[in-house]
Amino acid sequence: MSPVPDHPDVRLTSMVTVSPGGTGTIGHVVNTTGGPSGPASDVADVVRCP
Repeated sequence: MSPVPDHPDVRLTSMVTVSPGGTGTIGHVVNTTGGPSGPASDVADVVRCP
């Protein structure tokens, strides 16, 4: 997956990532923000980025 551009005009809201069944791990929701989601917690969210 490509990273989200680091630019002042780029804003994200209400982002979520889910690890279905807790299999595998997703490190972050957006670039290095949010997460992880995996066996211990299968949902991770970011309310606003940056």
